[in-house]
Parts: sequence; C-alpha cells; structure tokens
Amino acid sequence: MHNRYVSGGGARGALQVGALRALIEAGWQPDLLVGTSVGAMNAACLALHGVSPAGLVVVEQAWQYAAQNCLLAPNQSWLTLRAMFNRPDNHTITALRAFFLAFGATPSLRFGDIPGIRLALVAADLNTGRPVIFGTDPNHSMLDGLLASTALPPWVMPLENDGKYLVDGGALSNLPVEPALGLGATEIVALDLADPAYVPGTSHQFSRFFDKLSNAVCQRQSELEIALARSRGIPVHRIILRSSIPTPIWDFSGYRELIARGYEIARQELPKWKQSHRIWPVGWRPIAVQHE
Repeated sequence: MHNRYVSGGGARGALQVGALRALIEAGWQPDLLVGTSVGAMNAACLALHGVSPAGLVVVEQAWQYAAQNCLLAPNQSWLTLRAMFNRPDNHTITALRAFFLAFGATPSLRFGDIPGIRLALVAADLNTGRPVIFGTDPNHSMLDGLLASTALPPWVMPLENDGKYLVDGGALSNLPVEPALGLGATEIVALDLADPAYVPGTSHQFSRFFDKLSNAVCQRQSELEIALARSRGIPVHRIILRSSIPTPIWDFSGYRELIARGYEIARQELPKWKQSHRIWPVGWRPIAVQHE
C-alpha cells in the first residue's frame, strides 16, 4: 500500500501544497491520505477533488480563500485569556466550518462517499491520551473529522463528543506516521512542517519557553513514530518543509511563496530516493501531513 502522511503547521501548510504538486508531477499516486491539523485540510481537499493537477488547483484556491478570510486571528494571547475566563471566542470554529463547507465538506458527506482513495484525519483525545482516527468507519462524518483535527486551542476550544475530549491531532501525532501504520501503510511519504528554528517573537520569556518546549516535543514524537515504522520494515521518505522566512501559524498571506518553496524542496528531494521505492504517503497533514 502506498501512502502519504501530512503533518500540521498552520499557515506553513501551504508548503505541503507545493510538495504535493512536485510529487504528482513525478507520477506518484497514493492510495491512502492521512492528515493532521492543516495536513487534514490539505488531505481532505485533495481527496475530494482528485489527486491530480486539477485537484491541486482547487487546493490552491482553498488557500487563497483562507488568506482572504483570516481563518486564524493573530491575537493568540487575548484568545488564551478569554478561554481562561471561560469566555472563548467562537470566530475561528465558525470560520473553519464555513471554509470546509465552501470546499465540499458538507454535513451529509461521509468518508465512504470519497471515490478512488482512502482518507483518514487525526484528532487527539485528551481523556485517553490517544489519537482518534476519523475515516476508519466509512460512515464517519468528514466535517466532524476536519473540525476535530483542526481544533487548536486557544483558537478553537476542545470538542466534547461521545466521552471524548478532542483537540487538534498535533497534540499527540503531529506527523501521523503511527496512525498510518495502523491503517496498513506499507510505504510512506511524510510531509513534515516542523520548524525548530521558528519561535514566535515575544517579550515574554515563559511564552518563548513554552513554544520551544512544544516544538521539541513534536519533533521527538515524530522521530519516534518514524523509528517505529522503520523497525517494522516500512520505508519512510520524510520531506522536511521549512520556509526561508519565519511564518507564524496564523499568517496565511504568504501562501503563494510557500507553495513555490514547498515545490522546490520536494523536487530537490525526489532524485535522492531510489527508483525502486515507489512510495506515496500522505500526512495536513497523509501523505503524512503534520500539524503544529
């Protein structure tokens, strides 16, 4: 089974779009897409509209929409304060729902309705400490999966559903290689958005510490998931996608430049892979698409 895994990373998820274009142009075709956070957004949009150049055009249009409609507000500290006083702002989840509806994830759409490819979206259940995979049941709602996988505090408060306390999948599987293994992946292409060099500018020492700690935990987590795959003899082709200019997770305005950057990074990586290994993981995110 050829798979792609896509990781999370907010606005940096545009890098994955460019990488996907390079992979598709090179003839790679996945049969499974697994996405976390923004990787879930990329994977779902691609699955709905086709793993093809035409499908990628729609994904790029989705990014233009995200840039024009400010999906994530920049005032993270204020949102955190509101959440602490039990007065969360509902702007982001409302905007995300409208965004997903605009690109085909209607309330009636089920994972089993997607033709030609398997899709899985990863959320995190803080009650059990385990990832929750939407898409293992063909009757799962795609919209529910997208909203859970992208529920990133403080922009979106945890979603309580059927005894679960769900947040953005990046909390437990930022680069969803392990979920892909559980779904039967035999070869993986992982699109990794982790950027240890980027820490948001802040005058608060504790905020800077927390951001670095979060980054370190996500990186370690990804390394362990990749090691698990390799211990089982599953090849993982990891494309590390980093922008030349630091990009805050809420700033979608530079999506065009990031798409171009992701395309070039992937094109440089492809010749390094042995021709005998025909793999297509997705992560977004599947391929493995990471979140952050």
